Amino acid sequence: MKLKLLLLLMLIPSLSVAQKTTPNISQGPSEVVQLNYKFVPSIKEQIRTGIFIYGNPVTDKQKMGRPKLRHGNKVVPGKGSKGPDILADAQMRASKIQTRPPSVVFTATTSTSTPSDPTGAAGINYYIGSWNTSWQIFNKDGSVAAGMPNPASLATLFGEAPGDPIVLYDVAANRYILTQFSSNPNGFHVAISQTSDPINSGWHVYSSSDFQTSAFPDYTKFSIWSDAYYVTANISNGNGQVWAIEREKMLAGNTTASIQAFFLPGLTTSGFYSPQVFNVTDDNLPSAGNATIVYMQDDAWAGINEDHLKLWNLNIDWVTPSNSS
Repeated sequence: MKLKLLLLLMLIPSLSVAQKTTPNISQGPSEVVQLNYKFVPSIKEQIRTGIFIYGNPVTDKQKMGRPKLRHGNKVVPGKGSKGPDILADAQMRASKIQTRPPSVVFTATTSTSTPSDPTGAAGINYYIGSWNTSWQIFNKDGSVAAGMPNPASLATLFGEAPGDPIVLYDVAANRYILTQFSSNPNGFHVAISQTSDPINSGWHVYSSSDFQTSAFPDYTKFSIWSDAYYVTANISNGNGQVWAIEREKMLAGNTTASIQAFFLPGLTTSGFYSPQVFNVTDDNLPSAGNATIVYMQDDAWAGINEDHLKLWNLNIDWVTPSNSS
């Protein structure tokens, strides 16, 4: 039961910063528990019964963000600010390829917050956009979908709206997914549309809780894989973690869907960090197992001799969690 570590060397100049290294833990899951579940009625039903929670009005005045400072920090994360940047130079010399213009352009956020944290995903019939604490369903031509004329608060799905949403579309299952973090308690919420119709069907909502994330899970990253949805976050205590949540049961609305938590052995961090599992964006799902987490480690950090990408392979056994590695 060991996580496999692979190193890819990269030539990237770097910036000296503080660092933290996690213990070299190579055991199975640190925790296996059941997710909290609730069923949320469809948007159509919520509007009909008057329980729909409205988000930012569509008439909100736009609010511009602060302009970038002329003499601001020129450091590119992972590349540093001193000496030649081999990869950047190569990119500047690369041949240019003419691309096609977008076929549809439309406004998909009415946020007055800065930053607005925009996110979205397109399915077969709809595009769902979300920002800060609200979300909206659009037709593929950019018009507002009938049945949801106004943006909804994220609280209409999760009961709270702290924000920082992420929208995904599981192509293989033809389902829409909305997520957001939580500090009450520390954890995250995941809502999955009951069918491919996010307006007229209900939502399966799953939530983790404090004992799984141990600290506030800022900057969550969600990935779709064949055997699980995978989650990483910038945990303030610096202990890198990854969570596998039970995709098959969640799609079925099963109340016994579980979560498995793992530490990332040998992870070296430098303050803010953001590993992520590879994400499948089409219906060509790989075989179960070997979900790959990728993270760059900088030679400017103590204990790191060369810039490299560190990869972990994660294998989940939902029947016998002790076999997960």
